[in-house]
Amino acid sequence: MDLNRLLIWLVCISCTANLIRGLQHYRTAGGWVAVSGLILGLMWVLWLHQPQTAGLLGGAVWVIFVVLPLISFRRTQVLAAQYRFQAAARCAYFGRLFHPFDGWWIYPGYLRALALAQFGRPEAIGHFERLKNTTSGLGQAAYCNLFRVKGDWEGLRRWVEQDITLENLSRYPRLISFYLQALGETNALNAMVETMDRFQSLLQKMGQIDWNLGRLIVFTYCGQPAVVSHLLQGTRTPRDRRFWLATACMAAGKPEVAQADIDEILDSGDLLYYQTLQARTQWSRSKSDLSDRSHALLRQWRPDVDRAFPSVTTSASLKTSPVTLVLIGINLLFFLREIQGGSLDILFMLNSLRGISTPDQMLLAHQEMLIQLGALVKYETVINGEWSRVLTATFLHYDISHLLFNMLGLAILGPFVEKQLGRLRFSLMYFVAGVGSMLLVLQGLDPRGLALGASGAVMGVLGAEAVILLLQWRRKPSRFAQRRLRLIGIVVASQTVFDLITPEVSFIGHISGLVLGFVAGLILQIRRGT
Repeated sequence: MDLNRLLIWLVCISCTANLIRGLQHYRTAGGWVAVSGLILGLMWVLWLHQPQTAGLLGGAVWVIFVVLPLISFRRTQVLAAQYRFQAAARCAYFGRLFHPFDGWWIYPGYLRALALAQFGRPEAIGHFERLKNTTSGLGQAAYCNLFRVKGDWEGLRRWVEQDITLENLSRYPRLISFYLQALGETNALNAMVETMDRFQSLLQKMGQIDWNLGRLIVFTYCGQPAVVSHLLQGTRTPRDRRFWLATACMAAGKPEVAQADIDEILDSGDLLYYQTLQARTQWSRSKSDLSDRSHALLRQWRPDVDRAFPSVTTSASLKTSPVTLVLIGINLLFFLREIQGGSLDILFMLNSLRGISTPDQMLLAHQEMLIQLGALVKYETVINGEWSRVLTATFLHYDISHLLFNMLGLAILGPFVEKQLGRLRFSLMYFVAGVGSMLLVLQGLDPRGLALGASGAVMGVLGAEAVILLLQWRRKPSRFAQRRLRLIGIVVASQTVFDLITPEVSFIGHISGLVLGFVAGLILQIRRGT
């Protein structure tokens, strides 16, 4: 498996998926459709005229114009959702260099205006004034923020209902959260709950951040501080958390509990909250403001907050996943040991990276070195009793593309599964899948062949994630689990096709690792009592 062919496969799958998603949301993702289509066309031309370097050249273009903007976009979204607007603006400036479409060219300016308002700078109003006439959805969001910094929620409500109209609000999903808050601030609580019920499927499709924001607004203005505190876990700035909790306490009829936080926010001069809080001098709520239907809807949404929210949105990152980091480190150490064999091995790695065929004598020497380090070979394992090879072989890799592909999969999948299973259970599942798949591969291994790689263990992690998500889906369907399960299905289908058309790749090793990881994950997750 050379890097050139691997990149061709990866780029084509990624761009095709982007095309499908972009066509479903063409109004806000037309740029992704155009970029993905151009890259697929470029890959086709390169494959016809320069097949040996098509993957490397196309992969470089794909990383620059797809991977980097996607990383930047995701990071910007997270920072903006946490109200860290200054950091989000810096990230957006980087992203727009490689993707100046879909409103990205003006997005940094919009975030910069929010940052200025956050620091109490009056010039933020001028920035919003300039942005409000732009044709993208950000222009309308800037107009909403003009009402916000002035504390004119009644004006915002009238503008949405008269100029946008509720029938057309689904065409402008960015405005839904602004309208929900306007209804809350103007004491139209039943209308707020009904609007949330009407657009909740659209907010779920937009992603977890928008869905959580909608729920946060509704439970805040309906006076449920305990739920609000739960929704704010691990997100947003301290001042923003104070605002929502203080608002929830005021809505619950406990203004004295909220007074200290309100005073702190007013002293900061934050324009995003200042006028809103100043206008609440006569603000009062009571449970009688809510109709029976509103109470019923809140009771219906409450279990979704209690169960689905912590289980599928708890953050899991590589830096907080020590077992995954250790496993990646061991694989890298084994690979460093491989290239210490001298110039012959380094030359083999370079040829593999370039997609250049390697002379037979070099291949034999490289394979002999792998056998000495512990690759799985039938004669040494069975006849000589060197059963430790079923373990050491899971940390060895044939070439650099083999290593990178497996470590990328482990880095993406490992943190989530490690957080869900726990460190000890995750380690046990990983080795059950890795060693178990090697034992099954051994049964059909050619006497002169060898097997190695973490692919079986990584597929086991994929299988474990699938069972975790299925168990969560059984308890409570969620958008997060649905998207991840669909992605897992695509990965398994793509891997199966790739295995079948690539003779040197072990289909048995991959599928057995997937099944073993699924079964081990099922047993360990059930025993954990989740």
